[in-house]
Amino acid sequence: MVIPLIESHHLSEKVNKTLFPQICIDGEDYRLMTTELSCIPVEVIGETIADLGKYADEIKDAINLMFWGI
Repeated sequence: MVIPLIESHHLSEKVNKTLFPQICIDGEDYRLMTTELSCIPVEVIGETIADLGKYADEIKDAINLMFWGI
């Protein structure tokens, strides 16, 4: 499962940050497009560019909000 990223400046500050959490990779701010969660074959995925483990709670909260409203 993957969640695409978008550069933060493309979204208004009014966009829900629980559903679309903000993360930082190499000094650049991105928002997770949680509603675009999808299954991608591993052969299609490129190389790893960052470990988002420190954002695990935010990612789990976004998925919980999307599927269960909590």
